[in-house]
Amino acid sequence: MLCKWNDTTVRTVTGGQAIVIQTVRIIIPHINNYNLDLQQGDYAALGYYDIDITDTAPARAADLKAKILTFIEIKTVTDNTRSALGKHYVVEGVR
Repeated sequence: MLCKWNDTTVRTVTGGQAIVIQTVRIIIPHINNYNLDLQQGDYAALGYYDIDITDTAPARAADLKAKILTFIEIKTVTDNTRSALGKHYVVEGVR
């Protein structure tokens, strides 16, 4: 499955303090007979990793986030599969 991964850095100043947030937007093409089961709070990484995230080291989400540079926590998932053209899902998250 060929996905598009787009990183964006958002910089703001609030109350005199600089805030930097790295957001990621992933476009995942729809594949017939495949159920994409991603939800807010899930994690995603660019590439293939055969790892189950658990509550114990070294497979906790925090451990993996430190090791895998392209690791995000999913904030939103949008289903655009009802579109006549370019059926896809949009996943957005933060690093």
